[in-house]
Amino acid sequence: TQILTETHQTSMAEVTADLYRQLEGYWGESINRSSDGSTLDSAQEVSASSLGLNERLDDFFNAMSELAANPSESALKEVVVQQSQALVDQINDMASNLSQFSGNIDQQIDNELSDANAILAQIAELNIDIAQVEMRTSVGAAVDLRDARQEKVEELSKLMDIEVTTIADSFGQIQITAKNAANADVTLVNLGNVADSFSFDGTNINFGTTAMGLTGG
Repeated sequence: TQILTETHQTSMAEVTADLYRQLEGYWGESINRSSDGSTLDSAQEVSASSLGLNERLDDFFNAMSELAANPSESALKEVVVQQSQALVDQINDMASNLSQFSGNIDQQIDNELSDANAILAQIAELNIDIAQVEMRTSVGAAVDLRDARQEKVEELSKLMDIEVTTIADSFGQIQITAKNAANADVTLVNLGNVADSFSFDGTNINFGTTAMGLTGG
């Protein structure tokens, strides 16, 4: 249980950090260091990227301030026009990048849900295989199959927060549940049966027609 909990929490932290790194690039903000110091404090020179929105805003307002002080200067008017256009171009580029970023995330969700559906089917099949072996021998005898199923369960836990329960008198079969949007349990796999499949409607992750409340993975 602890392994599964740490797995979905770690996966969520990793994907969140990766998304923030991508957003930094789209936003045009980064840290430039002139040394190879292992920490920010050890860097000899640190400066914000000149391509970021902050720099464009600073340039725009500085140009406006200078023009306000000398409103008759035609050269300053031209600078304001140039800085205005640069700011508009920066914002439009950001909007385009963020739209593409959103689309990429949607596609990633679809891909990972397809993986989740495949894993659920594999776990259900392994449930059946384990039961067939242990009905003929003894409970706990299908070690290799149990290990293979545990591997699949851990793969699933990287994608979402799940709970696993061993079903009594089932020759080693398990049930897997997850929480829906109302924080109620939804059965994903029970014995050799997969209850439904995951899908994404652009807003919600659904299992069948049930909106899920996944908070990890």
